[in-house]
Amino acid sequence: MKRLCWMGWIGTVLLGIGLHALYTWRPIPLLGLFSPVNESVWEHLKLLYWPFLAVCGLLSPRVPSLPAFWGAACSSLLTMPPVLMGIWYTARCGFGIVSSILDMGLYCLIVGLGFFLYITFKRTVAGTAGGIAIMLAGLWGAFY
Repeated sequence: MKRLCWMGWIGTVLLGIGLHALYTWRPIPLLGLFSPVNESVWEHLKLLYWPFLAVCGLLSPRVPSLPAFWGAACSSLLTMPPVLMGIWYTARCGFGIVSSILDMGLYCLIVGLGFFLYITFKRTVAGTAGGIAIMLAGLWGAFY
């Protein structure tokens, strides 16, 4: 399972990097649903949501218990944005650190945290809590 998480982390980071430049390269409104249209933090949270969800979809056939898998994956997906925004705003507004290298490193770190949390939540999130996480993650996707 840890090997799948490492492959998932690499796939999510690469897909996120590709999505970052997609709308600039091809400004098609449909692509704007999946990639950032401007430089706002909200738009860049798409780089967490869509790649993580896509990679989890690719990994799900290899997992024996799909409801537990998606409950844990969606719980992890809902945890990543507040952590990312908390660290980013603290660095930017609290300490005045403005760096693209920090932004990219933070993205890679948070995606890694997401897969680590998936392993943790897989043991604890079950039943109703997993269903609520799936519904909240779907609602968050609808906001995009």
